[in-house]
Amino acid sequence: MRTKSLLECIDIPNQQTNIHFNKNYNDINDIDGGSADQGTSISIVNQTIHCLFKDRISKHSFYEKQQFNNGTVNDFEVYGIACGSSIGLESYMTILQSNLTEFDQLLEYLNLILNGSREIEIAQVINLLIIDNISIYYWKLKSGNTNTTHVYATFYDLLNQIKSKYKCNVLITSFDVRFDKGFNCNWTKSIEVSKLNSLSYLPATYLTKFDFIIHVDTTVNKPTNDSTSTTATTTYRYFNKVSNNWINLQ
Repeated sequence: MRTKSLLECIDIPNQQTNIHFNKNYNDINDIDGGSADQGTSISIVNQTIHCLFKDRISKHSFYEKQQFNNGTVNDFEVYGIACGSSIGLESYMTILQSNLTEFDQLLEYLNLILNGSREIEIAQVINLLIIDNISIYYWKLKSGNTNTTHVYATFYDLLNQIKSKYKCNVLITSFDVRFDKGFNCNWTKSIEVSKLNSLSYLPATYLTKFDFIIHVDTTVNKPTNDSTSTTATTTYRYFNKVSNNWINLQ
């Protein structure tokens, strides 16, 4: 007779997380917890979301506006796996592991979470699991003799199983097509945003499995003659899988 885990014996409700999108900052310093124009938000309930960031400023501004209270949402845990460094992430989530420099290491660690390994101390109820910056694997996978479509499919399958087991939400982050282009990227040239691959070269078969695909683009505006303060404007886009187009969030 198989012994059931505690997680199988209790009825855990699907967890809800609100993802917030503030649009404009009157001063660049407002990114660090200051006031900003009231943006919009989406509610995810036992769902997956992939966020693409233009750059580190865009990522920082996104995390800063989430209402993660010392690594919790609704008193339940927000856990994070930092594929690279965890510096700057600790105030938003409880870091389970960092510096997983190889994709296989990440998959192995996710399997430990899925199987409830005693090697990892986690709560029975998780609100949100964040995997930060899978971009560090992009060029390694691309340059190696790897079936990237299969690798990313395996990755998403693990995420989906964890989501189902813990009734939690899953948030994945990476940088956008500018990173994917590498040295060929012209940062001074604006991107014509249209289809999915206009903002990411990650496999479409992987990205479109997510319930939500979001792009965050924060632009720092230089001071004008009338003001000495530096402002920042953020554009948020949502990928509509039905129309196969990016749509600006209002």
